[in-house]
Amino acid sequence: LTGQAEQYDVASELFRLALQADQSKAERVFRALAAVLMEAEQYAEAADVYQEALNHPRAQGNKINNLLSMAFALEMSGKTKEALAAVDQSRALLPQGDAVFDYREAWIYYHSNQFQTAIHKYEAFLTKSPSSRSSRPVKFSW
Repeated sequence: LTGQAEQYDVASELFRLALQADQSKAERVFRALAAVLMEAEQYAEAADVYQEALNHPRAQGNKINNLLSMAFALEMSGKTKEALAAVDQSRALLPQGDAVFDYREAWIYYHSNQFQTAIHKYEAFLTKSPSSRSSRPVKFSW
């Protein structure tokens, strides 16, 4: 409700109180707070929440998603180098690879206006994962 009312400071305070009350729900609390901040376009603050989740001992089950979400928030806040580092960290957690890492990396290059690198990364993504559900919008945009 606080998010819908655009009371983001109050929302943050309520989520933090919820975290204090029940540490076992840390993953859910961090995810919900970050979602509210992303919706509010408070990307730097959302990135900080994802980082908190990564550091919290009770929120370790969703590490790859937190890193990829943090990468998106970092890029949206103009921190391209840090966003790419977050993608690399997530990729290291799943060494056999997954197309989502390649797609997010390509998108970061695209969003930061590094178009030649983005094209190369998108082409590599399409070669590696031609039937990925993310491949359709990539193909369409060419």
